Amino acid sequence: MKNSFLKLTRVLLISCLFCIGCKTNTEHNGYTITGIVKGAKEGAWVKLKNTPSLFTDPIITLDSTKITNGTFKFTGNVANVDMVGVYIEPNIGTYFFLDNNTINIAIDVAKSEKGNGYTPANITGSKTQALYELQKQKMDSIRSQDKYSAFIGFREMVMAAKQSKDSILMEQVKQKMTALEPLEKQQQEELKEFKINFVKNNPNSPIGPKIMGITFSEIMMSREEMKTVYNLFKGDAVKSSSFAFIKKTYQDYVEKFVPGATAPDFTLTTNTGEQLTLSKVKGKYILVDFWASWCIPCRASFPKLKKVYNTYKNDGFEVVGVATGDKDKNWRDAIVKDQTLWLHVFDENKKSKGRNGDVADAYGVPFLPTTYLLDSNLKIILRNPTKEELDAKLIELFRL
Repeated sequence: MKNSFLKLTRVLLISCLFCIGCKTNTEHNGYTITGIVKGAKEGAWVKLKNTPSLFTDPIITLDSTKITNGTFKFTGNVANVDMVGVYIEPNIGTYFFLDNNTINIAIDVAKSEKGNGYTPANITGSKTQALYELQKQKMDSIRSQDKYSAFIGFREMVMAAKQSKDSILMEQVKQKMTALEPLEKQQQEELKEFKINFVKNNPNSPIGPKIMGITFSEIMMSREEMKTVYNLFKGDAVKSSSFAFIKKTYQDYVEKFVPGATAPDFTLTTNTGEQLTLSKVKGKYILVDFWASWCIPCRASFPKLKKVYNTYKNDGFEVVGVATGDKDKNWRDAIVKDQTLWLHVFDENKKSKGRNGDVADAYGVPFLPTTYLLDSNLKIILRNPTKEELDAKLIELFRL
């Protein structure tokens, strides 16, 4: 009887230990985010949101809480790892990869960037974020090589030129940008190789699409390269929000907006107040140029485009400049200042100011400038041709 009692006690003890173990695992089967905030208002709202990579995707609040004694806390569970944002009212935000771990965030409001509110944060505990930070460091080491020292301070120079509206400074920026193009291409190729190798070695990683970013574009890749890279992504990588950009770019450039396809027709208001319908534009060949007044590369391309336009305009070549993601006054002022004498229309996003307009979205415009060479039936001949490619094609078309 005594032995039976001891056996029963032992079984019950083992069962209890097993249950305690189960309970412990359950408590950690998810994420816990603990934030320490310096400089934020007590009681300010903190919101955890998704970070869509496409303007057309909604921003969703996943959870919200208030700052108490300079801290906040979120708990939950994610089915797949993805980048999220922590936003503190009125205008503070930081981003990181959220996985089911215990994550600590330290934020100093004083370090937030003016204008956009982005605040770099010290984030620990997320294994995915740690891997992402490691890859960013490796890419920074590529950029910081001595052979690329000419780029040091260039971003600040560009921003200063934009803010000052100084024509002389703007011209200096344009000239330096042109001079640095070969070196920039070399750097981009080196970074591209690094990114592709990461995806090859980590096809399931959710950080792969984020790292690839704008490199996955027709400017940086041929259609064959894009096909190869696109088919590498699997599992959690495909489920990540950043993959939406990869997918849309692939569909637009490789499948949809290819030579021979028909571009969408549109009707927009010109700078003179008239209605312009693309299919009614008189011209054997039409270059549709998506641009914005704030886009330095766009406006830097205009002197070359003027020469092309003046060479072929009497033979049936027309340019339709489509200003998108812009302000009406700035667009009009830029046309006058740059003396671009081709057709101009304004593309407005009726749902959201400041974003690409509805026509740009319909054309799958991923960045500015984006250009299409069309025939009179709106058949696509070239998408985003270089100056040399455009020159060669127009010589062929007009047989000069």
